[in-house]
Amino acid sequence: MNILTGALPAECKQGGVVRNIGCGNSEVGKKMIESRLASVVLSVDIAEGAVQALSSKQDSTTPPPKPPSPGIEEFLVLDATNLPLRTTSSIDWIFDKGTLDGLMYQSDAMDVLRRIWDEAKRGLAPHGVFVLVSLWKPEGRLSLIEDTLGGRVVDRCFEIEGLVGQGMRMEGGLSGVDRCYVYVCSPVSDSK
Repeated sequence: MNILTGALPAECKQGGVVRNIGCGNSEVGKKMIESRLASVVLSVDIAEGAVQALSSKQDSTTPPPKPPSPGIEEFLVLDATNLPLRTTSSIDWIFDKGTLDGLMYQSDAMDVLRRIWDEAKRGLAPHGVFVLVSLWKPEGRLSLIEDTLGGRVVDRCFEIEGLVGQGMRMEGGLSGVDRCYVYVCSPVSDSK
């Protein structure tokens, strides 16, 4: 989380509301709250089993006594292309750790990605950012984000190396992956 904290604009570091799309069984929402990057995390995934497992895991862990959590995480089984969430600008930033990567290999990938991108914009605060963590290098992602999906510009892109062995090992057969790329995307009108 320290790397991510340094990359986020100031308005995203104030304990706001985060939508974590495609949360799977990752505990990144919990870590966002613990590091005070968010006061509320809406962790959503279409896979009911993953959401239930994550919710149960967090409910069943008995942490050592410490001060109350600085925030809450809600676990929701939802389709990222059609979220029944209110449309006011209540989301400060959106986080995606590999959802867009995973969908790239579907036959209708561009249609699904556009619907997720459009849905992500709904409910996002006017200056809200979209933070993508991807295995794809900038050569393969920048044009997708800025041209194909549109409406956002990549303000910052950086590589994170040495992930294997640090509790960030990718699941599903990609355990040899030791680097990823983080894209911080702002609305086109806010970019410099």
